[in-house]
Amino acid sequence: MLSTAEIDEYAETAHKLVDYVIENAIKKLQDEVVDRQNVIEAIRQDLKKEPGLHRVPSPPRQENFEVQNIDWGTIGNFTVEAGEKKISEFIQVSDFHGYYVYYMY
Repeated sequence: MLSTAEIDEYAETAHKLVDYVIENAIKKLQDEVVDRQNVIEAIRQDLKKEPGLHRVPSPPRQENFEVQNIDWGTIGNFTVEAGEKKISEFIQVSDFHGYYVYYMY
């Protein structure tokens, strides 16, 4: 049987591990936000260089649009390629096809 001191030591180690994982997750999210902001700024600069070439019409105002159901799969069979394929499929079948542009970076 473990002593109280041993239990406390395990608990402290577990807390440190959880704190470490959370801190790293927050850092990763912050880095991703900065990366996305940089991509958005680069796109804005491109649009300023060649106005009109990249414009996408505004989506129609619809309050009750219907999106076909897509089998998104499970986390167990998820891959980046499968995710990209499902997103592309979603855009193709949505009522807003042609109004949204996306790209992978």
